This record gives sequence, structure tokens and C-alpha cells, in this order.
Amino acid sequence: MNTPGLPSRFRENLHRLGLLSAVILLPFVFWTSFNDCFPLPKILALALFGGMALVAGPWKIPPAFAWVLPWAAWTAGMALLGPGVVSWWRSLPDALVLVLPALLAVSSAGSGLKLVRQLSAGLVVAASVIGGYGLMQTFGLDLGAWISPFYKGVASTIGNPDLLGGMLVFPFALALAQWLEFRTVVRVVPVALIGIAVIATEARAAWLASAVVMAVLAGRKNWKAVAGVAAAGMLAAGAWLFAHPAALGALAGRSALEERLWTWKVSALSIRDHPVAGWGTGSFRTVYLNEQADVLKGGGTFHYTEFAHFEPVHLWTETGALGLGLLLWGLVSMFRAWKSSRFRPGSPGFWRGAGAGWAGLLANGALSFPLHVPPTATPAWVAAGSLTSGGVSSRVVSGRLRVAAGLVWIVGLAVLFRFAPASGYLRLGQGLALDGRVLEAQAVYAKSALLVPGDIRPWWYSAISARLGYTPSRSLEMADRGLALEPSWAELHLERGMALKALGRIPEAEKAYRESVRFSPGFSHAWNNLGNLLGAQGRFAEAEQAQRRALLLSPDSPEARRNLAVTLARMGRKREAQAVIGGLPVR
Repeated sequence: MNTPGLPSRFRENLHRLGLLSAVILLPFVFWTSFNDCFPLPKILALALFGGMALVAGPWKIPPAFAWVLPWAAWTAGMALLGPGVVSWWRSLPDALVLVLPALLAVSSAGSGLKLVRQLSAGLVVAASVIGGYGLMQTFGLDLGAWISPFYKGVASTIGNPDLLGGMLVFPFALALAQWLEFRTVVRVVPVALIGIAVIATEARAAWLASAVVMAVLAGRKNWKAVAGVAAAGMLAAGAWLFAHPAALGALAGRSALEERLWTWKVSALSIRDHPVAGWGTGSFRTVYLNEQADVLKGGGTFHYTEFAHFEPVHLWTETGALGLGLLLWGLVSMFRAWKSSRFRPGSPGFWRGAGAGWAGLLANGALSFPLHVPPTATPAWVAAGSLTSGGVSSRVVSGRLRVAAGLVWIVGLAVLFRFAPASGYLRLGQGLALDGRVLEAQAVYAKSALLVPGDIRPWWYSAISARLGYTPSRSLEMADRGLALEPSWAELHLERGMALKALGRIPEAEKAYRESVRFSPGFSHAWNNLGNLLGAQGRFAEAEQAQRRALLLSPDSPEARRNLAVTLARMGRKREAQAVIGGLPVR
């Protein structure tokens, strides 16, 4: 049987399957692994999906993506050879998060209309399911114990309402554009479902982005229909805020804006020190806390964050003016390719939806960080590549390369579904620990550690639950095992110090606390514990210094204020102690 076309069909189907997996499956199973500060899932998942698409897909870089290779080289180079603020182990995953989705866009460049429609439909369905699960949470139906640490909005399986809102923006644009093109009842369902889920997240960045999406899609032809959607959205948002007074108070409050302005001010100091090359990917948290610690010596408001919540500032801090310039070059090139895309007359709904989705994504970046979240950025990049005219070569893939690509995809799925239950175990363990069932939580964390041996989170959570269960020796063991994976984890040094203190090993506990504040100078809890330990030894002058630092970093903390007052009273400075308790300035 003569089947000369089989290698080409195999290659194309594998490429299509890989892109669909990256776009559809990533949001369902990788959220917590991507966004819980742990790098290994980022490396494995992105490398596997990216590697599969690049190996299986015959591609050639089109003019619209000529910037991708220098951008990838610069970002990876800064991760490996940058100032060394963080280890390459933590820096490289963040570089891959930025680079590999853009490379997937190159892989999808010049795709046929069939793949374009499959990608669009798959993403809208995935977002509808995720958004629907989030709406179930509003009625108390949360089957997976997906706890949101922010006590606002719905989080779906993501654990963070702001990230859920950002993820829904691009599929909302595709769904709305498709409905505007065909105006059927079936197509209005995902628009309503995703739109209501965006409202329920209470994420202001996503609300802004959705408004931009609607403004872009309105135009002269569709403005009445879009105005109707916007009016329905405002009514739904008003009803939601009326039913959730706390959300209305947070929306009207100034604290979030003040935090953003403070973050940008401190970030500007980081940019001033390394304006051209930046500090390296993944370095923002460390650099920001260090700069903030210096600023706070003269007073200020402490704010802990891992992102600038303004993409240009964050990218400038980490990749410098050169990295930011390369990306801006890319965005301009993509916009020009989008305007002249061959899908403009052939698939106008997808063409308009992708353009509006990117406009919303960039608007979301004014208050958030969408390009650093792979399940948010990957569909947008792949859509941008799919809209690019031409660019695909017709080279023949060798048999060995086809087999390798297939194995990569199979392993990718295996790893993907290995991380999914691991993250589920972590969430379940958190729920058990909060319910006081510490031993059961420990057992669940152990299952997560078995599934992903390199993950630091089970050991961190186990150390906390062991401390809460009054077993300091086990807490110390868990902290040590976590620090063996990531020696610079400030929170684990703190847990280690508390365990050592409970075991009576005071000099070692002091050393652990000092390691914690060395790796994270803005960690007020560690400064407070260090001060308490020094005070218990009668080293009051050192204790006062540490406790003042803790109170300066957390001025609203009753514990920090009380501990400093006790130290001052023991030093005979009772009037100062009373002033501290009364809330008077302590600097």
C-alpha cells in the first residue's frame, strides 16, 4: 500500500493535537502548579508542550515573528547570565514562561482554517467550563476544595480570582465576536457564561479588559448589539455588588490603588539601578523587597508582591529596556500582520475576536500580569500565530523525529495528569489543616510529594501543619527537606526557626531567623520572631531593633506592636511602651 502522504498527515495531526492540548488542557490542570511559586512544573509542562509543537510542526519564522528568536535569546541569557539575584533554577522557568508561548505562536503560523476554528472553539468551551465551575462556587458547590487566599470573588480551579478573570478575557473576546458574526442563541450562551464569571471574580483588571474588548468589537456595524451586552453586563455587575457589599467597599476603596502606586514607585528604583539589562527573569520579588526595605528606613507602607501589576514595569525590571523593546517590536509586528491577515475576509469572527482579545489582554496588563500566566498567554500567542499569513515550510519529518515527537506528547500528558492530582492533594490538605485535622493533612501532603518529588510546597505545608500539631521535630524535618530543594525559601527558614525554638535549640533558631530575613528583608513575621527570641535572652537592644523593623514593615500588626512594647517595658522605658501600645509613631 503506497501512503506517501502519511508522514505529513501524521505530523500535522500531531502538531494540531499538541496545540489543542496546550490551549485547552493547560487552564484545567496546571493553574496551581504554575502560580504557587514552584518552578518545576513550569519547566516540564512548557518544555514538553513547546518541544512537541516545535518538533512536530514544520515551521519557518514569518516576518511578523522575526523578533521571537532575539527575544528568546535575550530572556534566556538574562536568566542564566544575569546579575544572579536569584538562582538560575528559579530564573529560567520564568524565562520559559515568557518565551515558549511565543514560540508556540511561530509553530502555529500559517495554520489552516480548520485548526484556527478548532483552537477557537476549544478555548471557548474550556473557558465556559472553568467559568461555570466558578459560578457553582457562588452557590457553595466546590468539589475540589479550591481555596482562594484572597477572600473575594470566585476562583474556579485556579485559586486566584484575579488570574481567573485575566484568563477569561481572551475567550470572552472570541465568543463575543463569534456571536456578533452569527447571532444564534447557542452562541450567546458562552458569552453570558464567561461574562458573568468575569463579573463574579471581582477582578478590576479583568473588568477593564472586558470593557476594552467590547469597545474594540463595537464598531459602526455592531455597536447596538455590543451596547446591549454592555448594559446587561453592567446590570449583572450592579446586582453582584449589591449582593456582596464587601466587594463594593473594596471597589470604592483607595487601598488597592495606593498599593499599585507604591509598587510602581519602588519598581522605578529597581529600574534606575539596572535600566538597560534588567535584573533577570524571576527576580522581581527579591529586588522589589530589597528596594522596599531600603525605602522603609525613612518610612513608608510595606506591600508584599511578586509582580509589579503593570506588565511594562515588571518586564523592564526583569529584562531591561532591551527586553521590553524587543517585546514591543513583537507587538507592533503582530498588529501589522493581524491587519493584513488572510483570515480577515475568510473568518472575520475569529479575526476580530483575536484582535479584540489581544487589546483586552494588554489592557489587563495595566493592572495585572497576563503574559506571565501561561494558560492566559498561550492561547493568545497561538491565535496570533494562526492569523499570520504564510510562513510554513513543507519539509519532511524523519521517522525517528516523528517517534520522538509522539513520545514527547505522551510523556507530556502523563506529567500533566501527574501534577493535577498533586495540586488537588495540596488543596485538600489545606482544607484539612484549616479544619484542625492535622494528621490527615500530613498524609495528604505526603501523597502530593510522592507524585512530584521535586515540589517544595508539600514540605512547606507539612512543616506548618506539624507545628500547628505541636510536633516540632517533624516540623523541623519537613522544613529541612524543603530547604534541600530550595535553600533560599525564607518562609521555610522561618518554620525551621520556630521548630528549633520549640526544641530548645536557641542558637540554631536565631541563625534560622537571620537566614529568613537575609533572603527576604521585607519579611516582617521573621523580624518579629527574631526580636522575640533575642528579648527572651535579655538582648534587649538587638530585640528592639528587630521588633521596630517588624512594626515598620507591618504597622497594623497588633502582635508586632505588643511585642515591641513588652521589650521597651523590660528595658525600663515604660512611657515609650505606652506610646507604642497607644499607636503613636515608633520610628
